[in-house]
Amino acid sequence: MFSFGNCFLGVVLLLGVLVSCARNVLPKSSGKGEVSYKMSFVGEWTESRQGTLPFSAHFTTLTGVVHVKATSLFDLGTKATVGIKDMAETGDFSELEIEVNEKFVKPEKGSVIRMDLPYGGTALASVTLNVDTAYQRITMVSMVAPTPDWFIAFEGDLKDSNGLWKDSVVIDAVLWDAGTANGDDLSFFNAATDPPENIRKINQKTPFVVSAGAVRPRLAKLELVRIKGGVNKSML
Repeated sequence: MFSFGNCFLGVVLLLGVLVSCARNVLPKSSGKGEVSYKMSFVGEWTESRQGTLPFSAHFTTLTGVVHVKATSLFDLGTKATVGIKDMAETGDFSELEIEVNEKFVKPEKGSVIRMDLPYGGTALASVTLNVDTAYQRITMVSMVAPTPDWFIAFEGDLKDSNGLWKDSVVIDAVLWDAGTANGDDLSFFNAATDPPENIRKINQKTPFVVSAGAVRPRLAKLELVRIKGGVNKSML
């Protein structure tokens, strides 16, 4: 089955972040100032932790958006878009980035992020992320492979309840089912779900122990550490 998890030559996206294995292209500023974070993906999928690790276990390209708080990349209890379906089933993010451009970039509600990950369940990758101060929430998604249509999502706010930029943020991966392919095991070759079901958080005891999308032990995490901008009380 086809997957976009490996490094490849990227193209610069409008108001986006393009992260390849060789270079980083940071998002443009709107002139409202920027805050910078070091963003790190940490894969934690091992046989000793989760009890199962297929030979082809890996996460595909991490794709998402930094956006205004009142928007979302996908919604619980709704049908998956073509972009979410493609990402969850094959790791293809091309349609998803088109959707993000239409929903977030053009109306100036967010900036695209793309982060290529090394192959394997314990992938590690970091990038410096510039955040336009008009945005404060981050959402990132990646296919979990091999699975029928499962994906992990990282969703979190970069500001606290007082509107101050957080010094650091750790977001645990939440495991979702896109509702577009049959099967509840670690395999690629599954029939389409007809009709498609709603996107839902996974709850099951095998092959992962998952409750409301939370895999125990954790499958992966996203760490963000502020390195520039957004003066907070702790910096005074």
